[in-house]
Amino acid sequence: MQGFGHSLYSEGDPRAAALLDAVSTLSTGPEAKIIKEITETMTRHSGAQPNIDFALAALSLNTGMSPDAGETIFVVARMAGWLAHALEEYGDRPSRFRPSGLYGGRSPSAH
Repeated sequence: MQGFGHSLYSEGDPRAAALLDAVSTLSTGPEAKIIKEITETMTRHSGAQPNIDFALAALSLNTGMSPDAGETIFVVARMAGWLAHALEEYGDRPSRFRPSGLYGGRSPSAH
C-alpha cells in the first residue's frame, strides 16, 4: 500500500521516522492530527509502518507546500546520492559499474 511498508525496511523506514518526528514539531494544527491519525490507523490495521513517501507527503501538507513538493525533495536527495556514487566510482576506475569492453575477436571481413 502506498505510503506504508518498505521492502528494505521491514521494521520501519528510518528516514520516515526521522522526518515524521521533525514534522510533528512544526505544527499542532489539524494537519498534524490528520497525519498522526492516518499513521496510527494504517499501522494498527496493516502492521506496516510509514515510509518516506508518506513522510514527504506529511511534510508537504504540514508546511503548505505544493502537492508535488515531496517528489521534488525525494529526487533532489536521490540526485545527491547518485552523484556521490558516480564520483566515487570514477575515482576508483576498477570498481566502475559499467566497465568498458574491447572486442577481442577477428575483425569482420569486408563483403
